[in-house]
Amino acid sequence: YDSPRKQRFVGRVLADKKHNVAAAARAEGIHPRSAHKIWRKYPETGTTHRRPGQGRPPSLTPADKRFILRTVRKNRRMPFGEVGNLVNSSATVVCDYLKPLRIAKRKLYLKPEHKVRRLDWARTNADRARWDDIAWSDESYIYLDSSRNAVYVTRRADEKYDEDCIIPTFAQSSIRVMVWGCAMQDRKGPLIALE
Repeated sequence: YDSPRKQRFVGRVLADKKHNVAAAARAEGIHPRSAHKIWRKYPETGTTHRRPGQGRPPSLTPADKRFILRTVRKNRRMPFGEVGNLVNSSATVVCDYLKPLRIAKRKLYLKPEHKVRRLDWARTNADRARWDDIAWSDESYIYLDSSRNAVYVTRRADEKYDEDCIIPTFAQSSIRVMVWGCAMQDRKGPLIALE
C-alpha cells in the first residue's frame, strides 16, 4: 500500500476513537491483517513509510563461503566460474564474495638465502635514528618486448606478497634499456640511461 493510504488509515484510527483498526482498514480498502501490521509498526517507528529492506538474502551459506575460501587458497588461479560450479552458484556471486579481486604482483625472484640476508640487514639497521643522510640508488631495466599481461589471483590484502600470490620476474630480456637513479629522503637524483 502506498504511504498516503496508510497515513489516512492511521489518521482515521487516531482521529476517531470509535473507529477500530478493522473499520479504518475497511474504509481505506486495506486488508485487515496488513492493517494490524501497519498499526503495530506506527507507534514503534512514528511513520508509515517502509523501512529500507535488507535486500535479497545471501545465496551463499556459511559452509559455502568456507568451502570457497579453502578452494581458492589451494588453487589461487582457478576461474571464478569453476569455483561457482562447485557450490552451485555463479562466477558473479563468487567474485562479489571474494572482493577485492587482486592482480598478482610482479616481484623479483629471491632465493631463500637472499631473503635471509635482506632480513638480517633490516634487523641490523632497524634502530638507525636518521636516514636523511643516506642516498638510495638502484638500476632497473625497461623491457621493450616482454609480456606485461596481468595474472589474476585470489588473495586477501595481507597476502599481497605471499609466495603463491606473486609472479616471479627474472632480469632477462632480449630488448631492454637499463636506467640508474637515486633518491634521498626529500629529493631525488637524475635518471640516467646506461649504455
